Formats: sequence, structure tokens, C-alpha cells
Amino acid sequence: MATAKILIVDDEEKFCAYLAKALQKEGFATSTAHNPSQALEAIHNEKPDLVTLDMMMPGDSQMPGANGLGVLVQTRKSDKLLPIILISAAELAEDKDSFLAMGANAVHHKPIDLAALLATIRRLLTANGK
Repeated sequence: MATAKILIVDDEEKFCAYLAKALQKEGFATSTAHNPSQALEAIHNEKPDLVTLDMMMPGDSQMPGANGLGVLVQTRKSDKLLPIILISAAELAEDKDSFLAMGANAVHHKPIDLAALLATIRRLLTANGK
């Protein structure tokens, strides 16, 4: 069975390093992106099996005003099946349904409960035959 590739998208490099190390320890291959344009480029070029996506990531010079939600919307225009876990520092329970309606497969909040995130990752990868 091939190793699943997970793209970690977050503007906080320390968070990316922490999550990458934890996921690699669980046997996943990882890569990171730190802004919306890097994220879209990595999704297109690397073809990850799953993406964790920071919702409140600031835009960059190529996508001013964009954030993680913009990446989610753009990705869903071309790829309806890629599992995307939206990660938010804000715990807004009323927004969870709208994030799912926008195309997120799951929503997790910071600080991350690693065990819960791993369970979600495994569930989504299994559902996608990975």
C-alpha cells in the first residue's frame, strides 16, 4: 500500500513543522505550504491525498485578500473529491455547517487534538480508498 501524501497548509511554520513531524511518525508523507498561492500550486502539482488547511491564513501578493476559505473554494472548482480538513483558531460552532457546505470534509480547531485529527485523517483516507 502506498504512503498517503498529506499537504499541510498554514502560515505558522512552527505549527506546520509540529504537524508534519506528528504525521510522519504515523507513516504519512508530508509537504507544506504557507500561503494561498503556494497551497493552490502544491495541490495542483503534488496531487496530495489529503489537505489540512488553515482557515485564517492571510493572503499573499499573488492572492491578496484570499485566505484558507479562498483556497477551499478554488480547489473545489476543479477537485470535488480531494479530502480537505479545515483548521480554525476560532471555535465558531455555528460556522461549522457553512464550512462543510463550502466543501470542507471536516473542521478541527486549534489547539489541535492530535488523536482526533489523526482519526479524521484515517477516516477520510479510507473513504477515498487510500
